[in-house]
Amino acid sequence: AGKAIVVNFGGWIKKEIEETQCGIYVNPHQPADFVKKIAPFLKDEKLLKAHQRAARQLGERRYSRVQISKKFAELFLSM
Repeated sequence: AGKAIVVNFGGWIKKEIEETQCGIYVNPHQPADFVKKIAPFLKDEKLLKAHQRAARQLGERRYSRVQISKKFAELFLSM
């Protein structure tokens, strides 16, 4: 959808979002963390657009139905 992503849990998704710069991680136990990290996006439209573009690119590259279907089919072809 090309929307910047906000996650409040760790793991591989947090790592992927941070590495691709398509969103932010916020600590769910510190509401002020959300306010602090979202503020730059409210002030800088270019920053927001860059993260939105990166989110779209990530979705198309790794999570499109075509890509997922190919990987699923490869599971059966390799048996």
